[in-house]
Amino acid sequence: MRQIDVAIAVIHHGQHYLLGYRNAQQHQGNRYEFVGGKIEADEAPKQALIREVNEEIGLDISIDSQINRLGILRHHYPGQDGEESKQVCLHVYRVQLSDAQYQQQLKQKQGTEGQALTWVDLADLLASRYPLPEANKSILAWLQVGDKISITLNLGEPKAVDNPASVTSKSESLNVSSTTQRSTIEQQTQAWVNYYTQYLPENAYVYCRLKQAELDDQQRLILDLIQQRPDLKLIISSELAVYMMEQNSTQDNTLPKQVRAQHLTQSQLTHWANHPPTDAQQLPQLPITVSCHDAASIQLANSLAQQRLNQKLSVLVGAYISPIKATKTHPERQALGWSEAEQLASLSEIPVIGLGGLAPSDLSTARQYGVDKVAGIRAFLTQ
Repeated sequence: MRQIDVAIAVIHHGQHYLLGYRNAQQHQGNRYEFVGGKIEADEAPKQALIREVNEEIGLDISIDSQINRLGILRHHYPGQDGEESKQVCLHVYRVQLSDAQYQQQLKQKQGTEGQALTWVDLADLLASRYPLPEANKSILAWLQVGDKISITLNLGEPKAVDNPASVTSKSESLNVSSTTQRSTIEQQTQAWVNYYTQYLPENAYVYCRLKQAELDDQQRLILDLIQQRPDLKLIISSELAVYMMEQNSTQDNTLPKQVRAQHLTQSQLTHWANHPPTDAQQLPQLPITVSCHDAASIQLANSLAQQRLNQKLSVLVGAYISPIKATKTHPERQALGWSEAEQLASLSEIPVIGLGGLAPSDLSTARQYGVDKVAGIRAFLTQ
């Protein structure tokens, strides 16, 4: 089998992304594409990326631009008419231009080979208004996930309620009636919804982490929250996704449009990565984020990502690694620090999400170390 390695540059400035256009005579012509090209035998992927961008659009991204790897995509193409089969490996990088580079490129309507160049809004790109080759669809799924992800507290945790004194601990709950427990849950539910309705940023991407609540209560929280804040985009647990689809079976198992992805814990990742590929369809057809705490779990995430790509199932769009910095909530856990985070990120073939002691202002630093997105709890709220 022949191996072809390709470097892909997802070039952008803020929410504006640069696309080239393939003419009708080219393979998969009359489609838009990200800038890029083949990696030579003696080149590292990042070296090839810099060379290809310079050759295709005349821009030197080795200076001023911020470059970080998004992921790796492997596509297998069987041979036809006696031809050798091939595997095309896409090494995908985010390239964020400086203000000066962006202004320079805005004036350029054609690449060095005469190909049309177009700047498009991310929202239009994600809405498929600019058709891309089939192999690029996973890249769009990666870009769907927000750069800054808010993570919720559990139901009843003090910072998530209006009146912390109303929280009933597990030990206390053994001494109260079921009616009182239900009343307490109702109070906590309303307080949680009120809190996040008020303090989540506009159009926020939110991982609703609700480990301690029953699935029925989790569903109510999600539905109540998006009723108050339809602008939000949510990640929910895979168990909750399955539960909500079963509850809505009379409506073609559909989920609210605000639910954009499902999350797998590290133990669930281990289960699915080691499961027979034929069972993979038991997971909902939603993009997937996973928790990874070490190199071994990142390799499992890579394996599951490739398995699902091969089967044309929903893709893995993010791997959380943590804690990047020390946190008050888990003081016993040693922080990775940026250098170790960079080492773990270099192993990942899907975008990496940094978590633990971070703030939205850490995004630029994160990308310097190969971490594409940042997530957190209190620092990602507007209060």
